[in-house]
Amino acid sequence: MYLPTADAYDRGAYQAWQTPLAAGALERLTAHAGDLLEELG
Repeated sequence: MYLPTADAYDRGAYQAWQTPLAAGALERLTAHAGDLLEELG
């Protein structure tokens, strides 16, 4: 499963149109991972 960048969705790249994930999923995941790391830190 791909986690396309916002740019990939804007360009209509293969990774964006074949994934079941909505635009912004990668950004949400990285933000959440960052929050979890801060809690651990």
